[in-house]
Amino acid sequence: AVRQEIQTVQQTRVSTQYDNTTTTLGNVTGLTANVAASGTYRFEAILYTTSNVGGGVKFAIAGTATATAIVYESVDFQGGVAVATGTQRAAALATAVGDVTAVTTAYVRVTGLITVNAAGTLTVQAAANIAVGTTSVLVGSTFVVNQIL
Repeated sequence: AVRQEIQTVQQTRVSTQYDNTTTTLGNVTGLTANVAASGTYRFEAILYTTSNVGGGVKFAIAGTATATAIVYESVDFQGGVAVATGTQRAAALATAVGDVTAVTTAYVRVTGLITVNAAGTLTVQAAANIAVGTTSVLVGSTFVVNQIL
């Protein structure tokens, strides 16, 4: 017997640059997906950023949905070289990952898996790691969410 799955995929992108001058994580405009109760989803955010070298970047996966279980991890690069971050992995919504200060043009990849308890949204959040200058998520950054059946 052959099993065929029709995959539910949501793909979103940043079409207007997101700027944050604080350390408070905020929702990145455009990077939101809807998730259903009891669904399991894998996700990937590709984020192109600019920041003040003294301010840096940090990110989270948040939203209105609640999680039965979630794990996500960030990998940050500056000039093609991986940089060590304060927190690489999180096991709760709205927990900062990828927090680093000494970057100005970071490329960040956040990947994870969530099993949803209550339906709602998943959203990528970003902020400055230290409140110096402006941290921006640039046009062309993306968020892809795939339901796993």
